[in-house]
Parts: sequence; C-alpha cells; structure tokens
Amino acid sequence: MTLITVQQPIFILSKTGSNLDKNNIIFTIKKLIKEFWDKFEYLFHEPQKTGRPKTYSKKELLGLTIACHEREIRTCRKIEKAVKNNDESLNYILNNKKPSKSTISKFKNENELLISEFFYFTVKKGQELNLISNEVIGIDGTFLKANAGINNRASRKEIKLLEKTIQTLDFKNQKNSLQKDLKNYFENKIKTSEISKILKKLNNPAKKLLEQSTISKKNKRHILDFLKEIQTYHSSKTNYDINLRDPECRFMNDKKGVYGYNYNYQVATDFKNQMIIYNTVNIQNNDYGQLINMIESSIMSLETKPEFFTADNGYYTDKALEYCFKHDIKIIIPDRTEAERRSDRPKKKYAKCKFIENRVENYFICPEGEKLSFKNYRKINGRLHKIYSTTKCKQCPKLKKCTSSRVKEITEVADPYKEKLKDDYFSDYGQKIYKKRAPITESIFGVLKTGRNYNGLKRLGKRKCIVDLNIEATVHNIKIIHKKN
Repeated sequence: MTLITVQQPIFILSKTGSNLDKNNIIFTIKKLIKEFWDKFEYLFHEPQKTGRPKTYSKKELLGLTIACHEREIRTCRKIEKAVKNNDESLNYILNNKKPSKSTISKFKNENELLISEFFYFTVKKGQELNLISNEVIGIDGTFLKANAGINNRASRKEIKLLEKTIQTLDFKNQKNSLQKDLKNYFENKIKTSEISKILKKLNNPAKKLLEQSTISKKNKRHILDFLKEIQTYHSSKTNYDINLRDPECRFMNDKKGVYGYNYNYQVATDFKNQMIIYNTVNIQNNDYGQLINMIESSIMSLETKPEFFTADNGYYTDKALEYCFKHDIKIIIPDRTEAERRSDRPKKKYAKCKFIENRVENYFICPEGEKLSFKNYRKINGRLHKIYSTTKCKQCPKLKKCTSSRVKEITEVADPYKEKLKDDYFSDYGQKIYKKRAPITESIFGVLKTGRNYNGLKRLGKRKCIVDLNIEATVHNIKIIHKKN
C-alpha cells in the first residue's frame, strides 16, 4: 500500500506596509517624523498621569494627521472612518491601531506647538536638501471661508443690548418682572410692551441667546462671559456684524466681490521649488500693514536673511519701507502709480499712471507726447514733493479733459527710501523677479483651493485654523521633498 502525503499550505503573515509601493509618500512621512522625533524628542514627551497608559503616541497621531490631510481627508470624523477601512498605509503609520475621532481631535487641540515645529522642520529639511534657495521670497495673501454661517450674526449694538438685558436678570428675586416676562414670552409667546421693545431690536440668533440665559443662573453666567469675550476680538469701531458661531472671523468681501465671513491667509514662499516658508492667519480685510511681520517671521523660519523679498502694492506702507531699508532688507514692490498701471481695472486716459517716467533724465511724458520736466520742490500736506509740469498745457486742446487746473502737474514725494524702492523695482533684476511673483505666489493658493479641494476652513477660531493650515503647509512641503528626492 502506498502512502500519499498531502502538504499543508504555509501562511506567512506579511509585515504591515510590505505590500505598499516603494514610492508611496507614507514612507517619506514616517521617515521625516522619525528624524523630527530624534532631534526634538522633548516635544513628544507624554506627561505621566495615574490610570491607564495612553494607547496612541504623538508620533503615530502626527503621522496619521499628515497622511490623511495629504489625501484631502481633513475632519476628525472622516479620519476615523478612513482608519476603520483597514487601509494598509494608515495601518503602517499607526502600527495597526484604530484611534477614535475624539482622540484625533484632542491631539490637534493639545499639540499646536508640535504641529507648528514639524512644519518648520520641513523648511529646514528643504534647506538641507537644497530645495530652498534663500534668494527670493514671495509674499501674498488670500481669503479663506470661515466655518461660520452668514445668518448666525449680531451687530455690536445688539450684543450690547443683549448684555445689558441679561445682566438685569436676577434668579434669586422671584418677583423680577423682566425675567418673569421673558420666561413667559419664550414659554407661552405672551408679549408685554417692554419685552416687545427689546425683542424688536434683536435678531433671531440674539433672541436664542437671550432665551438660553433665562433658563438658569449658570447659563446666564456662561452667556455673559461669551458676549464679553467675543467683543475683545474686534475693534470698538467695528461696523460689521460679529458672527456668533466663530466670533474671531470677519465679514469681508473676497477678490470676486462676494461678501461672507472669512480669514485672511498669509503665505511666504521660496521661489526655487515653491516651498512654504511661513504662513499665518489674521482678520484684516486687506494686506496693509502685514509686510513687517511676514518678513521678520520668514527670516526667523529660515534663520538667515534672503537676498530679496517681493510683494504686491497691497503691502506697501511708509513704515514697512523705512523698516526694510534700515535693516538692509531688499524688497521688490511697485509703488501705487506702478500698481495702477499694471492693474486690469479701467483707468482714465490722463490718470497719473498713464504718464511715462524717464528716471534717468528725470521727466515724464504725457499721453499726448509732451514732456513734463522737473520744476521745483513744494510742501504738500507737510511733506516735500517734486513737481513736474510743462508750459505747453495752455495750447493743448485736451487740457480740460486732462485737468481742471491751468496746467497739469505731476507730484512725487521727495523721499530717499521711495527713490531707492523705485530704482530696485525698475532695475533689470527687479523686473525679472516681479514678473515671476504672481505665477509663483498665487499658484500656492491655486494648488490649495483647486488642486487640493480646500474650499474653506473646517474648524472654529483663529488658533485652531492656524493649526489646520500648518498641517496643509506641512503636507505641501513634504510632497515637494518626496517628489524631488
């Protein structure tokens, strides 16, 4: 009798990540996090607490957050769902663990410094790999839609009236007529004349807060604290409505002319590979006054002074200009006249930007071809100006269309800083740098909004928004590092 032997199949459990493509970005993410941990281990320190030890390390959760944002999975709920799908790359970064959305949310809320420092680590890595030239840094800004409904808002007057009304509520005195009347209205819809006067001045969101404050003493205290806090985010001269869902955002119109609640997102970009050097968020409705902070923060991020900074005229201020030249910072930025000349907006035929300046021979050419030579200096509003004019205006048939005066005069502020600024801007290198500015700096926002489907901010409050945008900037830099190496 012959014996037949049957071989049992041998199953070998493959290591997590072994089935992934070697060029998968998840390996770059994990490698960079390990390098970051080796250098800054103290940032990952977990404070010792009594009870059950933590299941998830900061290293794992940081990797998960970066990996999911790279896939355009941004909310904690969606990240939790992605983890539960047993994706091998996420299992690899998490060591086969399954954190909940509350764990992920807690990590983001409690590790602002860790996330910020990891972003700056990617900048350093870009310098080490020669992906950042430190030659030209472009500065630009855009509006990002806040996570705030346009109808959930109240004016400063409404907030003041609401605060005053709630302060008069007395839960100890049961005979408090105002409190009794308000409760009677919210429960039974019975109005008194005094209640009608108050409610007439409040919109629906403010009425809801008033209703909540009549429920208990604790509610009253919380709502008064909330009303006091939201007023600190905005100037006392605020003339726009404050959003009650995200009080830190601001009602402003974007470049398309659409009004809504937005944040102003500011970015500094290196020209070589478009790596983000620095980014931040504010509630200012323009770029005015942002230049000094962007320059100082970029220099701190790079730990060296770049050869040039460039920005559009929206950043131009006399204070910023003086700062740049006093600190030997070369800035390529057009003045107001040049910015108007370059813009696509309709311009009058005889506007100042239509006059061509000859900086070598110090004169202007008007649209009719006449030369306006330098005449003298004159003080205008306490500042010394250079005056350019011609004697041929009186014979010009277009005089009335050009000016309401007897002659057309072109005035230029006699300021050595402004003269140096114009010299740098109109130089060959200045023109070459500025022509590259728009396609490079604005492409960052195009990649974010269109390429990465970032339609708006998902979290509430300026601090939390900065955390999420730091993650997006980190992802942007890691993708460049992964691609170039």
